[in-house]
Amino acid sequence: MKIITINGATGMIGSRITEVFRKKKYSINILTRNITKAKNLFQNYNDINYIDINDKNEITEVLYKTNVLINLAGASIGGKRWTEKYKKEIYNSRILSTKFIAELIKHSDNKPELFINASAIGYYGQGNDKIFTEKDNAGNDFIANLCNDWENEADKVSNKIRTIKLRTGLVLDNKAGALVKLIKPFKFYIGGILGTGKQYQSWIHIKDLINILIYCIDNSKISGPVNAVSPNPVTNKEFSATLGSILKKPSFFIIPSPVLKIIIGEFANFLITGQRVYPEYLINEGFKFEFENIRDALNDLISQ
Repeated sequence: MKIITINGATGMIGSRITEVFRKKKYSINILTRNITKAKNLFQNYNDINYIDINDKNEITEVLYKTNVLINLAGASIGGKRWTEKYKKEIYNSRILSTKFIAELIKHSDNKPELFINASAIGYYGQGNDKIFTEKDNAGNDFIANLCNDWENEADKVSNKIRTIKLRTGLVLDNKAGALVKLIKPFKFYIGGILGTGKQYQSWIHIKDLINILIYCIDNSKISGPVNAVSPNPVTNKEFSATLGSILKKPSFFIIPSPVLKIIIGEFANFLITGQRVYPEYLINEGFKFEFENIRDALNDLISQ
């Protein structure tokens, strides 16, 4: 039985992978600052071990028996308006948590076999039509610099254990996250395009993201950066048209870039630029996506 320790299990991705890992009969440890919140989230499960992230002695004991350590911790990128204070929270919540985990690994007498650290395709910066693969360098905006620093912290243990930096795209889930927010305006007949609509959205169905994590765990030769996105990114215009078609709602409403910037501030730049990212590593390794095109993915999620 594999023993999986997760930091950040109460977030959208963490909670979903915890459910799937339980079904696979993995033994699960959850590192958390709020044990009560975590227990409430997983109240139907009595086989999860909860560890206070401030209790270094208990964490050290747990790591000694851990096969795979997954770090997903970080404040929501789109959770609030990007004030300087919130940008600092976005940054520190990722860098400091990864630094903390890396230090624990360094000083563990019996290190995990695998460390998977979250990252994002924002690593590549703005690219317009350029197709990014894992071989490309980091960009030079706030999110790109954040992702680069984030990965550098994870790399501090890459010479000691197998380390994967999972660069996720727009994660599509019908329970939480971006898709739930994107559907709302369509229900009120004001769904449509952000900015020009020409910017690419590199997306991933939550089921494929979970399958990628399992694939990485089971395949010992995979390491380094991994683009966790569908091989078929779409423009924002195509995404909106497909979503509107499935919901049987119009998608002609346009929010111009200047208006979007007034509404949500600097975060708008993140939405109106986008990245066109290709999962070259996974494709070359033979990973099979369940949802390769956006219509199939959205149909599956919305029909549930």
